[in-house]
Amino acid sequence: MSGAVFAVFMFVCHSLTISRKSEPAAFLTLTSSSFLAFLRLMKLPIFSLNLFNLLIKERETMKNERAERGKTERAERGKKGEIELIKTASKHFYRTPIGILPSVTTILDSVRKPGLEAWKEREPRWREISDHAADLGTRVHKAIERYLNLKLKTRQEEEAGREEREVEVEEVEVEEVEVEEVEVEEVEVEDEEIKNPFSAFLEWEAATGFEAVGVELGVWSEQGYAGSLDLLGYLDGRLYVVDLKTSRIIRPEHLLQVSAYRWAYEERSGERVQGLGVLRLDKDKNVKTKNVKTKTAVSGVEWREFSEAAYQEALQVFLSYCDRWHLAGSELLESELFRE
Repeated sequence: MSGAVFAVFMFVCHSLTISRKSEPAAFLTLTSSSFLAFLRLMKLPIFSLNLFNLLIKERETMKNERAERGKTERAERGKKGEIELIKTASKHFYRTPIGILPSVTTILDSVRKPGLEAWKEREPRWREISDHAADLGTRVHKAIERYLNLKLKTRQEEEAGREEREVEVEEVEVEEVEVEEVEVEEVEVEDEEIKNPFSAFLEWEAATGFEAVGVELGVWSEQGYAGSLDLLGYLDGRLYVVDLKTSRIIRPEHLLQVSAYRWAYEERSGERVQGLGVLRLDKDKNVKTKNVKTKTAVSGVEWREFSEAAYQEALQVFLSYCDRWHLAGSELLESELFRE
């Protein structure tokens, strides 16, 4: 009889090993019923059933541990809006709760741009120039992201200290909870090429009183796209979606891009956005524009704010591009879809 019990024990252990790897839902039920039938047939003592239950409990524990690890990983991805960037050679996609979606820029890059194509024909170094411009933009974005994240962290610490003072006024000294203002040097912007656009952003922020509440927020829409929203913040008491650019000019597709981000953010958060704009940071600081709020010149900055009507129109254009992207198929779109 002991040999039979040992055989059953090995069978259950083997079953547990297989189910630990594959975890098909029906397997556990089949194993349970088979094992109980075997116990009845062999008239084995009750401790065998207890052993089986112990093994099943261990299996459930391992399953729960894996589920918890999965939750932790998803929580980390959730810091970027529950999406994960997937880069290919020429496109960006995002893994989202509803599947893998193309990025906003991937959809817009697939639209035919005659002016860009003509420039590529004239400029033999177009790829080198384009790659450098993209790299510059990425570096500027990262510097601003570091600065604003540090500022947001400082603000959170100040608010936490304020709450602590309210709870324990007698025990807490003001000096113990005050947090110093963020210094630009703390961001360690040592890249000479991005210092001008970075300082231009700081000047614009100071001149307008812009208060960021979100930086590089991952957003996705059930319309079938995803992306990373540059800035979410308050300007003149209104909530804005802001897209940062380091290009030479603000182009029409920039409105399409920021409109797509606004729609996706509102769809996911349920929060109403009152305004949207594109902030262009010039690397040479040779642009002089007048800020709407302060009426003072801001060097190296071009701020373009768009009306609600412009947003609605641009959104419909972008969604039509998005629909055509999905209808055509991701592999065919880039080379053929919008070429007449």
